[in-house]
Amino acid sequence: YQMMVPVWEATPQDDRMYALRQQAFENLTAFRQGTFTLFAEHKEPVVPTMPQAKAYDLGYGYLGNGVTVWNRLEEEHGDYKTVAHIAPDRTVTFYEEEMPQAVREEIQRIADTSEMTISATQDAPVFTVPPRAQEPPQKEEPVDPYPKLAAQVLRFVGEFDGSRMGYGEDDAQAVENIARQLHDPVQREEIRRLLQSFLDHADLEEEIAVDITLCMEQIAEL
Repeated sequence: YQMMVPVWEATPQDDRMYALRQQAFENLTAFRQGTFTLFAEHKEPVVPTMPQAKAYDLGYGYLGNGVTVWNRLEEEHGDYKTVAHIAPDRTVTFYEEEMPQAVREEIQRIADTSEMTISATQDAPVFTVPPRAQEPPQKEEPVDPYPKLAAQVLRFVGEFDGSRMGYGEDDAQAVENIARQLHDPVQREEIRRLLQSFLDHADLEEEIAVDITLCMEQIAEL
């Protein structure tokens, strides 16, 4: 005999159940992504913001034992919040782990160099040890004038000749070659005469004439 297999047909109720399950799944996904909203408008994912760095306005005062350091921009128990302490032997204790390095260095500088007295009317020193010797400021390395002058010469060459005049295949090589020639007195004089020829053909009232004159003076000082 032939078995009759019933054919399942979706009913409107089944369609509604499927739609509700689909909507619930989408809402759960949106909730996990941070975009869920009860309204129809699209909600952008919430981007976590970085906390702003705390501001400091340091104050220092003698309160009987060394120097107390407080932050005037923050209050605690009705008074400025204490952020560090400098002991009589100039040892610094910091009370905030997240204090910016620049603020720490400023407090340490005061601890190392201050000659603070107990008060304006009492000359007794706060610290029991003398200020620590400061390292002498490092001398700045003198700036090499040759590359800068070579770049100026190359600019004038480009302005008046429209090329690099064989100084190099590119600007970097040309500047290097001109700087090398500026070290040689004979070649330096040739460059000076070249600039003089440019100056002779320039309008003395133009800015470039002033620049050429200044460059020639700097070359003469080498």
